[in-house]
Amino acid sequence: MAVHEARRKRYKKVPPDGGYGYWILVAASVSLVSSTMFYVCFGMIYNDLFIKLGMGTTGISVLTGIRAVGIALSGFLTGPLLKIMSRRKLALIGATFYNSGMLGTVFVNTQALFIFCQGLLQVIGIGLLYTVSCTCINDYFVDKRLLSTGIVQSVAAAAGMVAPMIVSWTMAEYGYQCTLLVISAVGMQSYIAATLLQPVAWHMKRVQITDSEYKTLLEKDEDTPSQSGDNVDNARSSTFARIFDWELIKKYGPTSCCLGAPAAMFADIMFMFNLAQSLYTLDWNDDQVKWCFALIAFGDLATRVFLMIFSKWLKLLSNRLIYLVGLIIATATRIAMLWISDYTGVLVILAVMGISRCIIIVVFALVVSDCVRPEQFPSAFGLSMAIYGAVSITCGPIIGTIRDATNNYTIMFSILIAIFIVSTTAWAIEMFRDWRRQKQEKQRNNE
Repeated sequence: MAVHEARRKRYKKVPPDGGYGYWILVAASVSLVSSTMFYVCFGMIYNDLFIKLGMGTTGISVLTGIRAVGIALSGFLTGPLLKIMSRRKLALIGATFYNSGMLGTVFVNTQALFIFCQGLLQVIGIGLLYTVSCTCINDYFVDKRLLSTGIVQSVAAAAGMVAPMIVSWTMAEYGYQCTLLVISAVGMQSYIAATLLQPVAWHMKRVQITDSEYKTLLEKDEDTPSQSGDNVDNARSSTFARIFDWELIKKYGPTSCCLGAPAAMFADIMFMFNLAQSLYTLDWNDDQVKWCFALIAFGDLATRVFLMIFSKWLKLLSNRLIYLVGLIIATATRIAMLWISDYTGVLVILAVMGISRCIIIVVFALVVSDCVRPEQFPSAFGLSMAIYGAVSITCGPIIGTIRDATNNYTIMFSILIAIFIVSTTAWAIEMFRDWRRQKQEKQRNNE
């Protein structure tokens, strides 16, 4: 960190926490909206294509697993890639992957081509765009990081809330292929978002520091030459060690955050991927299904806005506790889905389910940051995403095969509920164990 001295006043450069950072928020919002806005409508958009291609639940589960692996790998490798190219270049590459997959889907006529476009090209782009956007927000914001993240996530959720209505209208008026072209046109905006990205070094601001802070910075600067003077080949050969932090794997790997949270995320996403098909089997029409997904998006959006507005007070609670509440809501709402068949009752349940979706997706990153040191966050988050991909590619096809063999969505959803119950129970037990341990340590210190 550069230190400047002028007229006995010493300064350091810090992220702007505003300024051009607001354009970064615009870029991140556009990037997230353009690449994930229609994610919740996946079943609505491709239901007829699945039937045409003979793609049953097993095929959809394989696709879900491949998508999970693609997102996990792209997110996991973003860190090393950012060491050799700028954020803008990587975002442009991500936009190219995403839009190639989306445009290619317009012309698919086989399962293999559909899986290639949707399961590889598109999700690699989504993973790159999402990770680069989060990285840029972290670069530009420190004190306002939670607020800025909440704004971007709220914009994305608001777009997701209107997406089912757009899809329903375009499908009815123009058909399947024109709907995909509209989605592709929205996805093209990710190129504009990528061009807005600039290095934070161009926009750093100077703040005055005290003498003690100045001495601390000097001590850090004295340590820098010895590190930068190391052999460049050694730095390059340590890439593998930086990616695979064995100490991190030993400590973070056995935790519920690393294992239980990705399993819950898998169960949530697979449930949402198959929800539309299950509702169609109950003879629900497109308008009814549209309102179901719109209410899920509304519950998601309302929760993101709540977390953003009341973030100061929510800091009094641990992120792990908030995540546990989300798991409990997710489990309870899905159990209720199996028991309630009334249309109005289902709509209410799905709106509440949106709350759990927000917590499982948004709060997860905060939970990971609480479990590890700041410098270990990228590796820990990548490890969790890799486990999510492994769970998806192994469990997804098995659950899908069971659904196809029994021709019953209730059995499939019951298995997913069981995963939620196991994850919730493990999370609660781990929190109780840590609470007991901290209580015992305080008693020992008081003695």
